[in-house]
Amino acid sequence: MKNYGSVQDAISDLENRGYTESFEEDEHCLYCQDLRLRLAPEEFKVDEVYHFGTKAGEEAGCLLYAISSSEGLKGVLLAEPGREQG
Repeated sequence: MKNYGSVQDAISDLENRGYTESFEEDEHCLYCQDLRLRLAPEEFKVDEVYHFGTKAGEEAGCLLYAISSSEGLKGVLLAEPGREQG
């Protein structure tokens, strides 16, 4: 796995490698708003995970997931602990 200096660096590199869609967490699935598509857990896999630590004064960092669907769709999910999803 690569080491990135920032979340945006990681997203840019992943986009260049075909992870072009943006996913968000939805109840019991992932949701791609641009495609209006929901993926159940059995329909996708996590290819890579990157953790970005905290800066002074922040409670928690974030996780960036590179995800691919069983149909070949690729995208990213940015998860920030404590942030409401959906």
